[in-house]
Amino acid sequence: MCLYRTKVWWLQPHFIHAKEASIFPKETILILGKDELDETTYRLILALILPDSFDSTKSSIREKTEARQKGFTSCGFTSVPIMPSSSTSSSAMALTSETGGTVAFYAGRSKDPYKLLQDGATMAIRVANSQNTEDASSSLFTSSNQNNPTHHHVDRRRRLSRLPDFAQRLGWCTWNAFYTSLSGTKILNGLSTLRKAGVPRIGWMIIDDGWQHTTNDDLFKDVKHNLAERHSLRLEDLGTSPSKFGPDDENRRNMVSDEDSHLLSLKETIHQLKQPLDEGGEGLDAVLAWHAISGYWQGIEGTSTVEVETSPELQNPHITMYSPHLSLGIVENDPSIVERVSLGHGNTKGKLGAPTNATDFYDRYHAYMTAVGLDGVKVDGQGITGFLRSYHPNSTTSSDDDVVDSNKSVDNDAVVMGPHRHELTTRLHDSLSLSIRQNFHHHGQDHDDDDDDEKSREVGETVGLLSSSGLPIIHCMCHAPEIIYRIPSLYGHITEQKEGSDHSSPRFPLPLMRASDDFFPDDPFSHNVMIASLAYNSLLLGHLSTPDWDMFQSSLSFLSEMKDAPSHNAIAKMHAVARSISGGPIYVSDVPGESDPDLLNKVVCDDGTVLPCAGVALPVREQLLLDPLVRNRTMILWNVNGLPGDDGSWKFSSTHQDDDDSNIDNEGGYNTIVTSGVLGLFHLGGCVEENTTVTVKPQQVEAFQNKYFFEGHQKPSFFLYSYNTRRAWVLENVSDEVEIQIPSETEGGGLLWCDVVSIIPITVVPMVHQGDLSLNVFDIVPLGLLDKFNGPGAVLRVWSSAPYAVPKNNDQQEGVAAKIDLSVRGSGEFAVLARARVRSDKGPVQWVHSGIRAKVTVDDESVDRVDLIQLWDEEKMANDPPVLNRSILGLEKEGFDLIKFHLPPPTKKINVIEERWVNIEVALKHQ
Repeated sequence: MCLYRTKVWWLQPHFIHAKEASIFPKETILILGKDELDETTYRLILALILPDSFDSTKSSIREKTEARQKGFTSCGFTSVPIMPSSSTSSSAMALTSETGGTVAFYAGRSKDPYKLLQDGATMAIRVANSQNTEDASSSLFTSSNQNNPTHHHVDRRRRLSRLPDFAQRLGWCTWNAFYTSLSGTKILNGLSTLRKAGVPRIGWMIIDDGWQHTTNDDLFKDVKHNLAERHSLRLEDLGTSPSKFGPDDENRRNMVSDEDSHLLSLKETIHQLKQPLDEGGEGLDAVLAWHAISGYWQGIEGTSTVEVETSPELQNPHITMYSPHLSLGIVENDPSIVERVSLGHGNTKGKLGAPTNATDFYDRYHAYMTAVGLDGVKVDGQGITGFLRSYHPNSTTSSDDDVVDSNKSVDNDAVVMGPHRHELTTRLHDSLSLSIRQNFHHHGQDHDDDDDDEKSREVGETVGLLSSSGLPIIHCMCHAPEIIYRIPSLYGHITEQKEGSDHSSPRFPLPLMRASDDFFPDDPFSHNVMIASLAYNSLLLGHLSTPDWDMFQSSLSFLSEMKDAPSHNAIAKMHAVARSISGGPIYVSDVPGESDPDLLNKVVCDDGTVLPCAGVALPVREQLLLDPLVRNRTMILWNVNGLPGDDGSWKFSSTHQDDDDSNIDNEGGYNTIVTSGVLGLFHLGGCVEENTTVTVKPQQVEAFQNKYFFEGHQKPSFFLYSYNTRRAWVLENVSDEVEIQIPSETEGGGLLWCDVVSIIPITVVPMVHQGDLSLNVFDIVPLGLLDKFNGPGAVLRVWSSAPYAVPKNNDQQEGVAAKIDLSVRGSGEFAVLARARVRSDKGPVQWVHSGIRAKVTVDDESVDRVDLIQLWDEEKMANDPPVLNRSILGLEKEGFDLIKFHLPPPTKKINVIEERWVNIEVALKHQ
């Protein structure tokens, strides 16, 4: 499997099906495969980016024969002296430079492919962010332990990458709803329509492309128009479009025509968006706005010699013109890019105007945004910057080999000048990250004092871990190595490595980064490719960012009119399930009036609270090298639920209250507390035959394979639950498996089908010995919120107390009870499974089929109604189908009772990332 730049902006996976088809695409930056001499060992090749202090250049991996034909010097593994000899081997690959200069790559091998990818990403970060040649060389010489046995550490960057505050609820983006035809009234009416249609509460939104003041602004005022044309436009100034929004200050009022005098300003729009619902607003927590890395698609219209009728703080900065200088690999992968970057008018056709002083530009632009009430940004079009060179008309210089100068086709007098390093990219991103921290700092904590960290831990580990975090920026169209390898240092605050540790330790979560090409609702055959790309791209991006799996639409009913298109309901459900388990933000781009509230209510809570996984959704181990789009193949993704930690080691959450320090690892950091695993099943290739099944098992959740995961606990059993079929199983071993039936095409949904399988280790309360009986009082399975795709995601932590006697009158013991404490989030119908077991020293296990009672409190308030459904009572269940339909099938022989109650919304307004507390006392009478 390899990842390559299918476009200037995006990575995409590619799969090599046989040795005779070993050619892989141009612009490949990562190759993952198996050692041909040892099928249990994985090998990784990753192209690196050296710091600007080198004569560095973009590099990619090509097939060796082709590289020789192109005249490139071979840089096979055995000829690169800076790599440790233990990780080198002969290879048919070569790392090639586009323009000459120094190149570097990572080559490693391991029995654990996820650890291998982590090591490669860690190396890429360290090298790209080295301060000088000596530091970079030291990083390359440093062993990443790729030949050591697998150990229990995983990438702490990924495990710390919790969602930023603004993304803790469902979001909405204006793009697919309105495209560039925006106005304040449209936005407000759109949100109102969604709310009245029953869509769960929307907590944040993105005002996407279309709000800025650009050249030829009127082209996009009323209609979708030709969206490609917008790539020829530049910013007129730093304010809003005068044809779409009213002025935010008096100096711009003379730019507004009488026809547009009624328009709401952006500031007025945002104010109404954030007003509480009971005060006539939409009750949003945050509003983000879109802009391109250099302002707009073709940058900024120069104003160095022209006065603009606007406030001084909104005038455009001085600019430098840049010209795209594309590699042949990019042009071969995406031929349309040449035409796209050649758009424009006049003498600057095909040129991009970037700010000469990027720090001043971003600071003034973002200061304006915060002044009108915006809370963050989505920054688009980033990948092109690495191909831009300073433009000087009538200069003379020679073009580099293997590079396409797009200007030759549009302006014969223009010649590319400038360095081959990533000076522009570095300068823009350094200035962008600085501005985000300075202007939107109130949306992310910035602890520079170690004492602050210690104080937060003293308050309590759960509260400390759930504190406000994350900067409000979404990086988009940015899959260039010179960008993605520097993102962690710019936003993650990586500290120095601890002595004896394999990892650097970032102290803040990494920013959101879009993980694939766009969501295209109008193209019914793009959706399966998108889901596959999101999953496999996350193998790398999950170590560099918090992957954002993009917006989607809950209703795609218009696709039903397209011939041979997959089921629109299946497409929408597939996207919803993927977002539910991705670990990233969840937001839609529904057209107002065209939503499916029922589907969205399976993704988030009624109050819009999301139920994010604690990690990043990734392909299971046995499918890492398999093409998920092959017919009759089902892609399986895994993730975990629980409480993210700052060390990255997994720990099963069933700690006893008198052993609360077990979540602290031997380096003083917090383990990632895991309450459950989740498998996402996606049949993307069509052609399902009758009786086709997919095999699932607990060990496909990588955490459950780890030998340290259940340390200190007796060997667990596993509870499996399929959302689609409502079937459940109890498996005794991590390697036990079950088969799930995939419906055939004739039954509907066969072309595109998905399911979610929750896998919950069963919490076992310790033994109590009474005479010749060993009473293993209770097995507990916290199901979480019912009727959610990732309902167990509501459970962040589980505590169980030692069992205790329940007294009767005259000090006689009536029975035995135990208390279960859950740290949870969200609201809705909540459920826990419980069963009592009795085993004689001389006999088999027997289930106690009567006498269980349950009391529930939520945030110290008693729950009046607790339903106790006896799933083991086959006669009762058979005579009560409504109860049966609301519960879980397949547990008739397992002895479980279903404890169900309503988890109410918080009684006071609290931050949505703060946990709730549920206490369940389960008691068993003596028989």
